[in-house]
Amino acid sequence: MNKIVEKLKVVKSIKPFLQLIRPLNLLIVILTSLLTWKALIGGVYEYFHMPLFMEVETISLLIASLVLLAAGGYVINDYFDVVIDEINKPKRQIIGTKISRRAAVIYYGVLTALGILAAFWAAINVGNYQIAMVHIIFALALWFYSEQFKYIKFWGNFIVSLSTAFVIVLIWMFEFFAMIQNTEFLPPKEQGLMTYLVLGYAFFAFIATFVRELVKDRQDVPGDLRAGVKNLAVTMSEKGFKLLTAIGLGINLATLVIAQIFLYEMELILVSWYILVLEIIVLYLIWALFKAENERDFGIMSLYLKVYMIAGILSMQILYISW
Repeated sequence: MNKIVEKLKVVKSIKPFLQLIRPLNLLIVILTSLLTWKALIGGVYEYFHMPLFMEVETISLLIASLVLLAAGGYVINDYFDVVIDEINKPKRQIIGTKISRRAAVIYYGVLTALGILAAFWAAINVGNYQIAMVHIIFALALWFYSEQFKYIKFWGNFIVSLSTAFVIVLIWMFEFFAMIQNTEFLPPKEQGLMTYLVLGYAFFAFIATFVRELVKDRQDVPGDLRAGVKNLAVTMSEKGFKLLTAIGLGINLATLVIAQIFLYEMELILVSWYILVLEIIVLYLIWALFKAENERDFGIMSLYLKVYMIAGILSMQILYISW
């Protein structure tokens, strides 16, 4: 009986930590990283009869570093959000209720240190340890975002969106240096195709994340006002905010249309039709945006945007099948 009680206590102590680091979001980071490497980059390599150059150990370390840094970012974000969370999500607040502020700082330090260590290990494996400096910049960006940038209009949304795009670009950077280490090079035409695909997905992720961050901020306006946050959702009028968000969705839609035409001309028919589904989702989101009236409506729209982003990530696998 005592053993059962002890196990329950352990589970009870682990649960708040897991809630704090957002396991679902970390799974999305893992999924994005794996699909970028194996489906997006690997698909192009396979089409041109080339192998992937990063070893499983290296990609595992790289993904681990991204997950650890992201988890640390979530911890420090909630650390600075205690006042805001007391209003926006009092029943789901972790720091200050289930986890002390001191423990949160320790968790952040350990997660971030391990993430940077894993990044340097992976960078050494691909023969360019300097590339791991990008992870340090990433970690600093997450800190300064949580500490001050998210309180300033535009810059908070920009940093989070850039961090999402960063995951896709970084996987390609490490694979590129692994290829160079093996004295292999893609011909210029194939190199250009790879660059277009990677940057295209990174741009899609950037804009989609920027829009979702706008919608999430609109959902959290009551707490943000009390904390003195000056983000776009707080400082703009309702009409101006919806117009800006609609422009973001419109840019995302235009990107999808351009990608669809590009892929159709390359005779990648399956993925070009899949993109049509994403376009329909964007059109629905634009309609839902102008119908939204309160925090609950924007909360539902934020959930739909997450589903949309996951569907976009999964298109990498459809692209792989289409080759």
